[in-house]
Order: sequence, then C-alpha cells, then structure tokens
Amino acid sequence: MLFHAKEHPKEFTSRVGPVLPVCAPGAGGQSDPRRGTKLSIEDADFQDRNFLWVLSSNVIGRIEVCHASVRPLVAPGVAGTRFCTVDENNFGLQLGSVCLFPGGDPAEPAPLGWRPESPAIAHGIIYGEPSHGFPADWHLAYGLRRSSSSHEDLCRDLPNIDDTLLNLLQEVPDNALASNKRRQRLGSPDTRQKLRKCAEDELARRRTEQSKNA
Repeated sequence: MLFHAKEHPKEFTSRVGPVLPVCAPGAGGQSDPRRGTKLSIEDADFQDRNFLWVLSSNVIGRIEVCHASVRPLVAPGVAGTRFCTVDENNFGLQLGSVCLFPGGDPAEPAPLGWRPESPAIAHGIIYGEPSHGFPADWHLAYGLRRSSSSHEDLCRDLPNIDDTLLNLLQEVPDNALASNKRRQRLGSPDTRQKLRKCAEDELARRRTEQSKNA
C-alpha cells in the first residue's frame, strides 16, 4: 500500500494561473483543500511524503524521491517535480484509494506528530473508494499506459462511458488545470480523437444492447 502524506500544501492549486491565497474565493473559499494547512513544498522535509507498506513482510519504508534509482517511480509533470509524488501506477493495478481525516473535517490536516490512537480514529473519517468507482477517463488512461490492447478493446473494457469522458477526449482545452491534466493523460490530440470515435461507437453498441434487453 502506497501512502501519500502532506497532501495539499500552500502551493497546491487546481486552476490555471497564479496560486491564490488559502481560502480565497477563487480557490473555493472554505472548500479550499488547503484550509488549515501549514505545509509548504519549500519545507526541508517535504519530500519525505511517500511511504510503502509491504504486506508480505509487514514493513513500511520511506521512498527517497531524490535518489536517482527512484526517479522512474516519480509521477510525471509538476506532481513529481514540485510535489514529490510517487506514482501509484508503478506498483501494479490500483485497487482504490483510502483517505483518513483524523479530526472529522476533510479540510483540516492531521496535527504534526499525530498518531492513530483509538480516540482519534473514533472521531475521524475514513473514506474509501474502490477503483471501479473511479471516473472512466482514469480507467482509460490506465489502460493506455499499461496495456497494448487496441483502442476498441480499451473502450470495450471501460466500466462506463459518460459525457465527461467524451468531453475530455474532445480537443477543447479550458482554463481548469485539473481537466487539462486529465485530458493530457489520454494521449495526443490525434490519439484522443481516435479514442473518442471508439468510445462513441462502444456507447452506441451498449445502448443498442440495452434497448434489446428492455
């Protein structure tokens, strides 16, 4: 299991343009995921945020992202270069995500030195999402990276095809940094165009099947 600590430092942003002050209206106000953070990518120990638990030996190790041998494991783009994030896709099929909010507030980080004692767990929130609950573009991007299957087969294996996926496959960049990142993970403009055609064909096939079984 790969652990990412120190999420959402002061420099985190999901928009194009300069980083706004924490809880600024343009950053989401009180919904800003940085609310309450005291973390910064400028902290000397910020890179110490990736830990791997090996179930077979019950050992947890810290991943030294600055070490040359570990660089292939670092996430592409600013997620790796600025935020020192190890890409979970390097460790095989991602089964899901688990988030722990010790104080019960998803926007409030755990205090420095916090340990998972039972009273804290009792008043916290544990949120888990299996990978089949991830958006369709996540599954498609994963397939593109890990499989040699044809575009048709990749689209056929998707758990669902929705308007969000079709919009991401369309070459209409917007000002939302998160959307543009998701779009880039789906390949070049030419690849996305081909994938959109395959996805539309697969969606039409599924709808035809549904109408026959209705």
